Amino acid sequence: MKMNFKPFFAGLSVLALCGCVYVGHYSQVMELREFDKAQTELDRYVEQEENGFYLLLEDIEYHRLAPGKTKKQVLSKYGDPVFCKQNSCLYRLPLEYFDTQKVYLEFDPDERLLSWRVEPAD
Repeated sequence: MKMNFKPFFAGLSVLALCGCVYVGHYSQVMELREFDKAQTELDRYVEQEENGFYLLLEDIEYHRLAPGKTKKQVLSKYGDPVFCKQNSCLYRLPLEYFDTQKVYLEFDPDERLLSWRVEPAD
């Protein structure tokens, strides 16, 4: 009985070539994986910032945001503001620029919350 090794070698050649293609594109595959990882982290950050903004609006609506809180307490609870200048910070949805509510928080020189103002969406 004679064995035919041609299919075996053909299969082995295909596997070897696939490995070469993979090795040849390894850096590109790794770049795509890093991009995916970065995108996932960005999505998670945006979701966290949106949740913080909605929590801030809810706390204002139900009178749970009290003057006198430190800026550090506010930032730890509601996340990073979109913009801060001196003693004023702006919160809004992170990916909405015009058609969103805006919350302005005012702090005293000791970085204690003085007041807030909610502006409706445009």
